[in-house]
Amino acid sequence: MDRWWRIGVGLTVLSTAAAVAMQAVAGRWFPPPVSVSQYGIGPWGWLFSVFVVTMSTAPLYLERLSARRPRLVRLMLWAGLAGAVVMAVVRTDSGGAQASLNAKVHMVGSIVCLTFVPLGMFALFWLRGGAARIVGIVEILLVEVSITLLLCAAFGLDTAGIGAARSWALWQAVASVASVLMVVTLSVVLRPGRDDRRNHTGRPVPDEARSSILVKD
Repeated sequence: MDRWWRIGVGLTVLSTAAAVAMQAVAGRWFPPPVSVSQYGIGPWGWLFSVFVVTMSTAPLYLERLSARRPRLVRLMLWAGLAGAVVMAVVRTDSGGAQASLNAKVHMVGSIVCLTFVPLGMFALFWLRGGAARIVGIVEILLVEVSITLLLCAAFGLDTAGIGAARSWALWQAVASVASVLMVVTLSVVLRPGRDDRRNHTGRPVPDEARSSILVKD
């Protein structure tokens, strides 16, 4: 079980490092002038691909540490990863016009990724219960509000008072940062502890069987 946690944390660290590096080499820090996807254009675009794919893969390893693992949670996380792969492989248009088919496919991938990866992680927070559930609610609200405002900006609404195009970039950046924050928090919540009791299969016992009030439903 510790192996899954170490892999998940390693991917989280790699994702964070790639996010910082892609901004540094581009000389444009969050929020970007056009969109986060613009970091994927050019010779350093692979850093963007590493960022989105590792950020979306890490929860799939951390999910293995959850005492309860509903199939729906895994489906959401896999759907989010599929969206991330689309983002990593299919580039958007330079300048943010999003007029080409590639740009439209990329946009759909980004929406799928930023919707289902956070929702899957929120489900894990909720199943954990206690303080983790409260943290999950706060973080998912931040992500989903950002995505809602992002979609409104996509239809031409100025949701941040800086123009529709800049609003899109701002809320996309907020949703991306909040998603990374959720992965980091999830790694803390699901960290294998010395007091974790294992059943005969090697998996942690269900949360409701634990003595700590922080993880009881």
